[in-house]
Amino acid sequence: CLAKDPAERYRHVGDLRMDLRDARLARAWERRDATPGRAAALRRWLPWAVAACAVIAAVTWRLGSPDRAPTATAPAPPAAPVHRFDVTFPADAVQGDLERVQLALSPDGREWVVACKTPAGGQALWARAHRDGAWRRVERSDGGHRPVFSPDGQWVTFYRDGHLFKHRTAGGGDPIRLAATTNWYGADWTADGALVFCTAWGTPLQFLGPAEAKPRPCTKIDAARGDVSHIGPAVVPGGRWLLYNAWPGGEVTDIYAAELAAGAPGEPHVVVANASTPKFASTPRGEYLLFERGSIIFAAPFDRATARVTGPETAVAEGVLNDGTRFAAYFDVAADGTLAWIPGASFAEESRLAYVNADGTTTPVNDDRMSFCEPSFSPAGGRMAVLVKGKVYRALVYDLASQTREFLVTGGDTLSHAMSPDGQTLACTVNRDGGYGVDLISLADGRRIGRIVEPAADYMSDLSWSADGKVITFSMTARQGVPNDIWIVDARAGATPRPLVSTAGADTKPAICPTANWVAYASDVSGRAEIYLVSYPDGTTTRQITFGGGMRPAWSPDGRTLYFVGPKGLTSVKVTPGGAVAGQPQIVYDKPFGQSDPIAREYAVATDGRILIVEPSERRPTVSHIKVITNWHRLLP
Repeated sequence: CLAKDPAERYRHVGDLRMDLRDARLARAWERRDATPGRAAALRRWLPWAVAACAVIAAVTWRLGSPDRAPTATAPAPPAAPVHRFDVTFPADAVQGDLERVQLALSPDGREWVVACKTPAGGQALWARAHRDGAWRRVERSDGGHRPVFSPDGQWVTFYRDGHLFKHRTAGGGDPIRLAATTNWYGADWTADGALVFCTAWGTPLQFLGPAEAKPRPCTKIDAARGDVSHIGPAVVPGGRWLLYNAWPGGEVTDIYAAELAAGAPGEPHVVVANASTPKFASTPRGEYLLFERGSIIFAAPFDRATARVTGPETAVAEGVLNDGTRFAAYFDVAADGTLAWIPGASFAEESRLAYVNADGTTTPVNDDRMSFCEPSFSPAGGRMAVLVKGKVYRALVYDLASQTREFLVTGGDTLSHAMSPDGQTLACTVNRDGGYGVDLISLADGRRIGRIVEPAADYMSDLSWSADGKVITFSMTARQGVPNDIWIVDARAGATPRPLVSTAGADTKPAICPTANWVAYASDVSGRAEIYLVSYPDGTTTRQITFGGGMRPAWSPDGRTLYFVGPKGLTSVKVTPGGAVAGQPQIVYDKPFGQSDPIAREYAVATDGRILIVEPSERRPTVSHIKVITNWHRLLP
């Protein structure tokens, strides 16, 4: 009741009453002293005894708080039992879209939020009050996922359509947009309402104060230390330290801690190696850091003053669902001792490649089931390239005539690619030799021809090769903490790139028109991602194509049709050689795609004009319930 940190105090006298009831102190005295002659006295003194127990409980809680270590003479709190049980998803729904099935507990453990599908097949947030056990759909949360509670439990943040929102779980009002052009790689709050979140893979984490209009970097990507990306932020109560996953470009991540300084990002240190998804917990046994490794949740004693582990780690739960691509485990912990997780193992989403038919149905390209993204075709025909996601992305090239395939050895994580007009060379962004650069790979023998763009402050992505084979466009940020711009470079080793589009927003996904001097791209400079055209190669003229939202543009082979992903699905619009829109947009495909990486393409246009998509595999694993342990700290040695 007297804890210095408000998040650790009882929220309501009813909570204290239930704790006293659960301790069953009065029953213990009755069993010990209930002789016939003393029963009346017990009834007279019981109210005073319960009041005394409340005082003892409050003092014990205070003595066990982080600000004051327990003394040898302090009375031990009554041991509450450990309970294990399962909770089914709303309406017994079986969830197959594992990338969007996440769980959040309110800090006091009295409310849960799950991001999962609706009975109609969409996506939404569902809330469950612990006292009544009934699920209810959070109003105006359609499409939301990755929920995170605010420290006071009144708000929940979530991602939707590349934006970060907050919304009251009790309903009422519209969700409030906090940030645009964000990725799913995590967000958390400070006690005073500031937000820490990830904007994109390969970028530092961002800090947005409650009175600030623009976020600022609060970590620093350090190539000398081996950093590639910072994800999964978790603010330690008190607001001094930030925990996060640092990915060095391989199969594992490490948990780092950095001070949330008012100015420049603080110098970080390693907290736990080979671990993901840090969660702080204060228990009657002390403060602990929970994290995931190998689908197991571990707990280790933790000093919040120094942000360091102070003792051995203990496994407290196993069989935890975790996204092997994003290094995120699906579990949460609350101050009341509740530990909840979605059961499963490490996964990468399974999808397949298929052509879209005129009636909206699909025809699979082959029987392959992998975690596909970024498909592309050789303009000369005969070859198709695609990335296969995992802890490291790999490039896979199909020979469409012989129906054979081959993984390319690029020497590192491969994030984007484009095929030369003659189909003989693949340009790809590869994390090699200290950072992401643009390499050329021979498709005849798999030989690396050379690097045409050296690593910069951020990784390059969204490659597009011109029809004449002379230039390549890509997106990149010139320095940490600023949005992406569109760049252009000659397709030869040693060339110097130059910016083609540079706005105050994030400019991404350039696509060079094969028959006209236009480059289509997406930008959120207006506050929402829209499709634009810029004249090529001078960049002097810009035209806005969409006004209701659009992402990831691509051209038809004849350059007369521009495709993009809009609010209602994959959409096409006719464009004149002069860059004007001709006619109304048409919906091409309105069903869910089978890949969820927000920075990767989920479709491509074949050389014959057919649309190829990454669609969900019918063999995806499913989950249907949540596993729960109460008073998990009693599992510690």
